[in-house]
Amino acid sequence: MKTSYAHNLGRSVTILAFLTTLSGARGDAQQISTKSFDLEEGGTVRIVLSAGNIEITPWGRNTVKVDAVNDDDDLTVSKNGNTVLVRSWSDVDVQVSVPQRINLDLQCGSGDIQIDGSMNGSLKARTSGGEIGIRDFNGGVSVSTGGGGVMCGNIDGKVFVESAGGDLQLGNIKGEVDLETDGGDIEVKDVNKSITARTSGGSLLVGSVGGNVRLQTSGGDIEVGPVTGESTLESSGGNIIVHGGGGRIDASTSGGDLTLERVAGSFSGQTSAGNITASVIARGKRSDGKLSSGGGNILLEISPEASATIVATVHESGRWQDDEDESTITSDFPAVTYRKDSGNGEITATYRLNDGSGKITLDASMGSITIRKGAR
Repeated sequence: MKTSYAHNLGRSVTILAFLTTLSGARGDAQQISTKSFDLEEGGTVRIVLSAGNIEITPWGRNTVKVDAVNDDDDLTVSKNGNTVLVRSWSDVDVQVSVPQRINLDLQCGSGDIQIDGSMNGSLKARTSGGEIGIRDFNGGVSVSTGGGGVMCGNIDGKVFVESAGGDLQLGNIKGEVDLETDGGDIEVKDVNKSITARTSGGSLLVGSVGGNVRLQTSGGDIEVGPVTGESTLESSGGNIIVHGGGGRIDASTSGGDLTLERVAGSFSGQTSAGNITASVIARGKRSDGKLSSGGGNILLEISPEASATIVATVHESGRWQDDEDESTITSDFPAVTYRKDSGNGEITATYRLNDGSGKITLDASMGSITIRKGAR
C-alpha cells in the first residue's frame, strides 16, 4: 500500500500527541518521592501498580530512577540480582528513567502505560483499563489492555497486542504480528513477516506484508497489500481490497464489494451482495481462481499471456422479460462455447487462453460478468 510522506508525518505527530496526552493525564503532582538503583544493560525492570500510570523514559545511564507522584509511603523499590522491582498497593503514578538496553515487565490495574523513547530488549505490558503508548522498540513486544487503545511506533521483533475494545495502531513491524481487539479499528503500516489480526466490530488497514496474512472482522472493511505470501480475509459486512498478491488469496464478505489487484497466484473471492473486480497478472503460467457474487457484477481483467480456461455463468430469477433488464456476459476474448437458457434464467460461456491449463470460474447471481484483456 502506497503511503505518502504527509501520511507518515501525520502519523508521527499522532503518536507524539498520544504519548503527550498520556503524560499530561497525571494531573498536578502533590507529592514526589525519588528512589534509584544501579542496573546493568540486559537487566529487567518490573513494575506492579494496583492503580496509577506508568511512564518509562530511557536515558544514557546504567541507573533506574523512580519518581513516584502522590506516594502514600507504600511504594517499594527493591533490587534482586539484575532485576529492579517497583511495587505499590495504592493509587500512585510512577515516572521511571531506565537504561536503554533492558527488559520491561509492566502491570497496572487501571492506569495508562507510556514508553517515551526508543529502547532495546523485551517488553511485557498489561493494564486493566488504560491506554498504552510505545515509541520505537527493538525486541519482542507483548501488550494487553482491558479497554483502551494501543499505539506503537516501529518494532523490530515479534508483536502481540490485545485490547478489549480500543483501536490498535502500529508502524513498521519486522517480526511476526498477532493483534486482536473486541471493538476497535486496526492499522499497521508495514509487516516484514506474517500477520494475524482480528476485530469484532472495526476495520483493518494493513500495508505491505512480507509473509502470510489472516485478517478477520465482524463488521468493518479490510484493506491490505501488497502481500508476498498467502492471504485469508474475512468480513461479515464490509468491503475488501487487496493491493497485489503473490500467493494464494481467499477473500469473502457477506455484504460488501471485493477488489483484488495485481493477482499473481491462485485466488478465491466471494461476496453475498456486492460487486467483484479482479485483475490477474499471471503472465506465462497457469492461472486458477474462483469468483462468486450473490447479488452484484463481476469484472475480471486478465493478461492475454495467462494460461486458463474461463467458465462464466450468470443466473437470473425470472427477470428476463425485458432485454434491458437482462444480465449479460461480455468478453474481449472469443468464446469457445456460449449457451443461453432463458427458461432457467442462465447464461454460460467458456473462454480459452493459450493452453487453457488453469481454470477460472466466474459465477454471478442477479448480475453481469465482464472479461477484459489486462496488461501484458
